[in-house]
Amino acid sequence: MNIRTIVNTRPVSQSQQTCEAFKKRGFNVIDFPCIEIVPPDDIQNCKISLRAIHTKSVVIFTSQQAVIFAFKLLSNWKLSSKTIIIAVGNKTAQCLEQFTGVNIFVPEQQNSQGVIDLLDRLKSIHSISLITAKNGRNEIQDYAKENNIKLSQINVYQRKLPSTNLKLDGFNGCMNNKLATGVLATSATTLDNFKMLISHAEWLIFQRQLIICASSRIENHAQSLGCKNTINTESANPRVMAKKLRRYLSSH
Repeated sequence: MNIRTIVNTRPVSQSQQTCEAFKKRGFNVIDFPCIEIVPPDDIQNCKISLRAIHTKSVVIFTSQQAVIFAFKLLSNWKLSSKTIIIAVGNKTAQCLEQFTGVNIFVPEQQNSQGVIDLLDRLKSIHSISLITAKNGRNEIQDYAKENNIKLSQINVYQRKLPSTNLKLDGFNGCMNNKLATGVLATSATTLDNFKMLISHAEWLIFQRQLIICASSRIENHAQSLGCKNTINTESANPRVMAKKLRRYLSSH
């Protein structure tokens, strides 16, 4: 498979580090942010929920944005040293370290399944507080339900379609040169928005391109949308995604 160009669908705030990771490994990058990250509609309820987190709860931050928005909502928020803190991804953990000095656990597999594997190793769980966005993380919700664990999902931010008018610059030239293109899909919402932001004719072409998914859930969603070629990198970390993509391409 001859992929030379990556469509970077990540929000503007995460675009630069993603571009650098893929360019470092020899890819061209087309920036096409498919998500705008904004505060939640119910800010006051979020503040109340954050303050109400039990000391013995397992607190899970699902992304860097979850950390940033949570501590923006409560600038003086303190997490107890008795609380078990899980950060999905090394970048999320590094971001969290700027706000708290408590121990942070990072699952080896940096996605929802990795969190579940980590939860399985805990002796007992009082409750789970999931600090995340409005949609997603159904696997963790199902895990809590199946194991009779009280779960509080606190949506400290939400993802929306970008408010600006975007064009997929560079796409036509790539297609004219008959080079396969990879599309980053770090959430199901990202992929849904990507489909909405491009024309139907373009979507029919992209269904045959490689969709680079951050988890098996996203890969399943991509396949349900009719995408023919997918890869699951099991991480949304751009360096990990770029590295695994390069390894995948060298063997195909």
